[in-house]
Amino acid sequence: MLEGASAHHIDLLRLLCATEKAVAAHSEEGVEASSREDLEDELRGLLVQGGRLKALLAQVEEDAGGGGPVPREALAGYSSRVSAVLERLERRKEALATGPQAEGVVGVSSTADGFPRGPGEGAGGGAVEGPGVEELSGPPRARDRPATVSPSKRPRQRPRRPPATRKPPPSAGRRASQVAIDQEKALAGNLLDELGDMAAALKNEAHGINRELSSQTRVLGRLEGSASDVAASVSAESSRMHARYRKQASSCCASWMQLIFVTVAFFFAVIIMRIFPSRVSLLY
Repeated sequence: MLEGASAHHIDLLRLLCATEKAVAAHSEEGVEASSREDLEDELRGLLVQGGRLKALLAQVEEDAGGGGPVPREALAGYSSRVSAVLERLERRKEALATGPQAEGVVGVSSTADGFPRGPGEGAGGGAVEGPGVEELSGPPRARDRPATVSPSKRPRQRPRRPPATRKPPPSAGRRASQVAIDQEKALAGNLLDELGDMAAALKNEAHGINRELSSQTRVLGRLEGSASDVAASVSAESSRMHARYRKQASSCCASWMQLIFVTVAFFFAVIIMRIFPSRVSLLY
């Protein structure tokens, strides 16, 4: 069923099942099962889970709109289940807001407002059973006898302490909520561990890349130095070659000039010999 499902889809299913169980347990637990504060705390946690359910449902619907694997029928079922859970939570919230107070609430003592109550009166002015009532129902002489205790010897009244109330055991709704919270904490812890591993791997990879870049920078520096040396040697060699070529060109030019001069002189001599053969014979 969950093959190819996204992470949002899986989280929605888990949280929806856990919230439904917690809401059912919270609804079955009566006000008598635990104190009002515990029920309100549980309901507050369930309302937070309901908000997360709405957010996850919106994400799953967005994934499905972008071509996700969740069909429309499943989305409609999830939406109806989430709406039912939220309605039950709202009804439970209204019931707790308008319902009676839970048992175990500590009453106010008779001297809490700074004024002593009359004998037989409680915190709200009602009759209270106790030794004082029985003593007042005794003989009239003992009742009407004036008090002979001096004000200096009047016994000191000890402040009343509220009766210790035993904290009720956690209800099934709170246990289910705690289980869901523990699961979410475990998932968050696993995610944090994975993120830490990824960060460590990225840090190591960054260190490796920095080392490689530094080594490449050193190699490039050495290559630049050798290239500058080669360029200097090539420039010196080219200057020497240019000087040699200039010398060779000057010597070649002188040789050609001599050859041209000799050739011209030879042709002039031949022409003279052809024109004046008699004079040439006299030379011999």
